[in-house]
Amino acid sequence: MKRNSVNLTWIVVSGAILLLCTQHFGSQYHYFGFGKAMPDAYEAILTCGSDLSGSYPAASRITSCFSGGGINSDTVFEIKNGDEYGLYAAVNVEQLGKRGVDGYSLHIPLKRDFSIRAQNASSDLILNVKVVDLMGQVKFQQSAAKYGLIQIQH
Repeated sequence: MKRNSVNLTWIVVSGAILLLCTQHFGSQYHYFGFGKAMPDAYEAILTCGSDLSGSYPAASRITSCFSGGGINSDTVFEIKNGDEYGLYAAVNVEQLGKRGVDGYSLHIPLKRDFSIRAQNASSDLILNVKVVDLMGQVKFQQSAAKYGLIQIQH
């Protein structure tokens, strides 16, 4: 009976550690199976601005690059992230990730296998997509002006 109580204690302690890790690391970790944490392999950083750096006032949201603004047609953001697939209209793009500390970039966690297709709808702003690994090294970077298309597959 003592061995069973040790195993039960280990399961409870393991669960508590796992819970603390999810609270500490947030959405950076996705779980596959019991107690196996798999970190996201990459992160896509989207900006929409008046230059290639994407530095534009916080009032300009990522949605500005997908919304035609009544003059141009709206475009969509298409993503396959692991086994998940989504097609997002301008008003829904920001649901994909978290706003960066700079106030205007959108950070989307990516699994090892992903593809992104993004087309700029703005005639004035430049859409920028940068993919970095867990160490912050840039693996891909591309910008698109009006109706320019950015496609990434990994």
